[in-house]
Amino acid sequence: MNRRLSSVTPYALLAPAFIVTLFVLGYPLLYEVVMSFRHMDLRFLDTGRFIGFKNYVMLAHDPLLWKSIINTIVITVPTVALEILGGLAIALLLNREFRGQSIVRTLLIVPMLLTPAAVALIWNFMFWTDNGMLNYLLSLAKLSGINWLGDPRVAPIAIIISEVWQETSFVFLILFAGLQALPQELPEAARVDGASWWQELTHITLPFLKPVMLVALLFRTMFTLRMFDKIFILTEGGPGNATSTLSIYLYKKFFYFFDVGYASAVAWLLVIITALIGFIYMRMMWSEVEI
Repeated sequence: MNRRLSSVTPYALLAPAFIVTLFVLGYPLLYEVVMSFRHMDLRFLDTGRFIGFKNYVMLAHDPLLWKSIINTIVITVPTVALEILGGLAIALLLNREFRGQSIVRTLLIVPMLLTPAAVALIWNFMFWTDNGMLNYLLSLAKLSGINWLGDPRVAPIAIIISEVWQETSFVFLILFAGLQALPQELPEAARVDGASWWQELTHITLPFLKPVMLVALLFRTMFTLRMFDKIFILTEGGPGNATSTLSIYLYKKFFYFFDVGYASAVAWLLVIITALIGFIYMRMMWSEVEI
């Protein structure tokens, strides 16, 4: 009896937390699935009649949705790439003893501690066409100013700059922790054997950091795909639809046009895309662990 009780006790202790988590996360997701199969327009007090897969069929024929998917890719890919490269470069530079290293490392993580809305407001001032800091610096170099948030070709770059500035510190922390766990015997033995800095980096450091880099890549890709705060504050998806990502398009469909059913279908499309990418990264990480 005692043995049976001891085997059940861990599950009993975990049950309350599991039930709360299931209610907080599971119920909204399930409700959103149900709404994605209904037509619910709050403008006309439509309570939501069942229409099957019609909302999902509409997704395939919505040019604005495809534009939002392309914008999401255009912003996500260079953003994550720059964050990984920048975080790796900073981690490699600071992975050595020098005077004031604790101060430098602390300052580097300050952007990560700020809220995305605050960062967006800061960069909004920086991107001002007339009195912004960036255009002021360009004027000192005798260069003409740039319409950072009003030019459809430049606005995505402005979003990328603000996101990279804040989130590179997150990648730096993860990769720096990985470098600290690297056995020092390996690079020391490589130096004794006459390996160059580049050989040490490509044959020892990067292979050791690959699982850690995949973790950073997973988190940053998932969060960047769902980025909303900075884009909404800086451009609201404009000019035109130049920075209208899936998150912005979802928000407008729900809060501007009150099309709850279609917005739910868009939300689940974003969930599926994020889950597929996360599954690919997880498979890559498991393959690294198995090796």
